Amino acid sequence: MSEHNHPHGDLIPQTFKTTGFEITLHVPSSIEVYDRLAKVSGACLKDAIVNTVYRGSLAEFRANFCEAVEKETTIARKTKPTSKKDSEGADIEVYAETEGEYFNRVLAESGKSREHFTPIANTIASAIVFDPSATERKAPGPKKVAKAYIAAAQTLIDKGVAHAAAAKLSTMLGRQVEATLESLSGAISEDQRKKDVANEYSS
Repeated sequence: MSEHNHPHGDLIPQTFKTTGFEITLHVPSSIEVYDRLAKVSGACLKDAIVNTVYRGSLAEFRANFCEAVEKETTIARKTKPTSKKDSEGADIEVYAETEGEYFNRVLAESGKSREHFTPIANTIASAIVFDPSATERKAPGPKKVAKAYIAAAQTLIDKGVAHAAAAKLSTMLGRQVEATLESLSGAISEDQRKKDVANEYSS
């Protein structure tokens, strides 16, 4: 069917891939045609903005928000192993709960209200750059802590100084660090990243 025979007119053929097929659909040939078909002035721009936000901005917000919430509350997002290995032979993990499930659990376990986290949400949202040129952003997986930091944390535990180290790291990082392997290794990694950034800008 040509665009001239289409009941709406002014459409052009465009191919799309789905379920293993390459199909042809007829789509608007211009912004003006899109708005006319939508029967709303500015519909094309509105839909483009919504598409970009849902395709990228919200995914970026959710990932950064969950990371910030975990740092403040020390309540880690649940993960689960996969059958895959990374280049070092370590198990690759994925999150076992969605961002929404994780945040609801944080609210239940911490006793804090949703409003308590509003400043964090607003800060993260204000830092997100609207970028229509970016490809669709996939939710990142759990951050892997380097084996060296895990080994360092285990050494602290073996020496019986885990609680003292956790207290020191809590002061240095400005957040609560627990005397556990997971919390200590993550804190050591974060402290090292901050030192690397400081050295980069001081050199």
